[in-house]
Amino acid sequence: MRRFVRILLAASCLGVMLVIPASAGANDPRIFVGGESTQFLKGGTSPNSYCAFPVLISFTSNEYVIHQSTASDGTYTWMFTGNATATATNELSGKSITYQINGPGTEVFYPNGAVLSGDLQGPNLLWTTRGDSYPGVRTSAIRQAM
Repeated sequence: MRRFVRILLAASCLGVMLVIPASAGANDPRIFVGGESTQFLKGGTSPNSYCAFPVLISFTSNEYVIHQSTASDGTYTWMFTGNATATATNELSGKSITYQINGPGTEVFYPNGAVLSGDLQGPNLLWTTRGDSYPGVRTSAIRQAM
């Protein structure tokens, strides 16, 4: 009889151990970004362009982990860490430059997706249109390299 009780107790404990990690993972606030992706930046002289020529950004190594939290007003925060590299290629000349962009950093977004604030600590790659830049912002590293 004792042996039966021990086996039943062991089976119950094993069942609980298998269920707890599955339910904990359901509320996991991490977003694993991994994989390769690209982003095309329009070139030209208009306020909606990024620089004088079109640029293709290729994330050649993307192992970011984003921890996301959401406030009651819908504002959400991304805290990101990880390993990533990006290559920026001038689509007209074919010249490219590669950046190590490991971060880490924190970005806070309004519910509509607009950036409220950012605290970037380490190498990052950011871009903005000419119309959204402040007057006198220095020439970007991409433009200087190409």
